[in-house]
Amino acid sequence: YSAPHYILDNVHLTATFDAQGRLISLLDKRAGGREVIEGGQHGNDLLLFEDTPASWDAWDIDRAHLEKFWSVSGTEMAIHETGPLRASLRRTVQISEDSRLEQIIALDCLSGRLDFECRVEWHEEHKLLKVEFPVAIWASEASYECQYGAIRRPTTENTSWDAARFEVCGLRFADISEHGYGVAVLSDSKYGYSCRRNRLRISLLRARKAPDADCDMGTHHFRYALLPHPGGDFESGRVVEEATAFCTPLHVLPGRTAESPTAPFLQLEKTTGSAGKLIIDCVKMAEDRSGRVIVRAYEAYGGRGSAVISSKIANLQSVTICNGLEDETSLLVHHAESGGFLINYRPFELITLKVSLCRK
Repeated sequence: YSAPHYILDNVHLTATFDAQGRLISLLDKRAGGREVIEGGQHGNDLLLFEDTPASWDAWDIDRAHLEKFWSVSGTEMAIHETGPLRASLRRTVQISEDSRLEQIIALDCLSGRLDFECRVEWHEEHKLLKVEFPVAIWASEASYECQYGAIRRPTTENTSWDAARFEVCGLRFADISEHGYGVAVLSDSKYGYSCRRNRLRISLLRARKAPDADCDMGTHHFRYALLPHPGGDFESGRVVEEATAFCTPLHVLPGRTAESPTAPFLQLEKTTGSAGKLIIDCVKMAEDRSGRVIVRAYEAYGGRGSAVISSKIANLQSVTICNGLEDETSLLVHHAESGGFLINYRPFELITLKVSLCRK
């Protein structure tokens, strides 16, 4: 590579950046040093588009915006952290006279994910800022997370319907996978994605002027990440779990020492032969003030089977299936072998449980 360039390296990944902060190489050591970035191209490229929809300025993005855009230059790079647990780079981008982006590019020592933390001073008119990753993956469809599931969209424009989906909505990730390998982009707060052929993009900021001329002007903080994963789809790549961990980072709080500090409060384990996986989405106290706990879980990958809910730090006395209003409908069967309760689930099913428990 032409000097200067910057390298972040750990046991899983080797990421190389040029002087503009663009990702020119990402080698995955878990896959024999496979190159993740398409040859001769670069990721983490910030693109600025003209964004002048014919109507509904605050709501619409017209397809015509794809015809006029440019890569943002004017970048400064520096080493930010060199600790044993985390290494990072600081990237400063002058988007325009009035807008500026500061980015921390980080790789943790045991992580298979490359993180990008951004702080933006945004003062533009009718502009749309995106980030792009051209990846060395070829697939006819990409997967986008939706509420309690995922939906597949074509990466090509073979029909007028496909062409109209030049940008689609998604929650925490977009993933493109071929046989045996895939790449996902994760986002903690941006929900506009696109994948045309092998180019993954996230829409980061807009500068609309109607009905509010000052909409979105000012300071923004957000994070996104690039997650290469061995495995032929987002299930085998554990993308849902990685997206959950990325969007809900650990917080250290003072407290007393627990008898079993590493044991989970509640856990779900699928039984032998079951497909898919149940994911615990939230845990809360019941609205009826009974002291019982509400657990909401969902099947994330489109599989059918059964799972056992249990706890290593509490005794589960009973578990009841409820509707969304927490009205009880049926009682779960006790699973003698594990000491928990057996749940049967269907593809993408949302399940609400009311759990009665006490300390061991």
